[in-house]
Amino acid sequence: DGKRRGTIGSASLAALPFVIPCPATSSELDAVLALGGGGAEAVREALHRVLAGAHIRLREENRPKLARLAVLLLRKLQALAAASPPRLGETAPLA
Repeated sequence: DGKRRGTIGSASLAALPFVIPCPATSSELDAVLALGGGGAEAVREALHRVLAGAHIRLREENRPKLARLAVLLLRKLQALAAASPPRLGETAPLA
């Protein structure tokens, strides 16, 4: 598709930690979303690494962590949508 693997905008994938701990608070989630410059591709890759590191197949104890992450992500989306005017345009699509 013409995209070079290994780069996210101006930041490289190497700049992202390989293992990213599953955030437990909204401030921790904000820190994860800001990794790699906060662009759509960086956010997608950071969340992918969080999910991979906290997969329930690795440890059953990860199930509550992933449930908490889901709640945090939904609250983040709700806050963006509830802003007046809605700030959803500030968040790039995760296509």
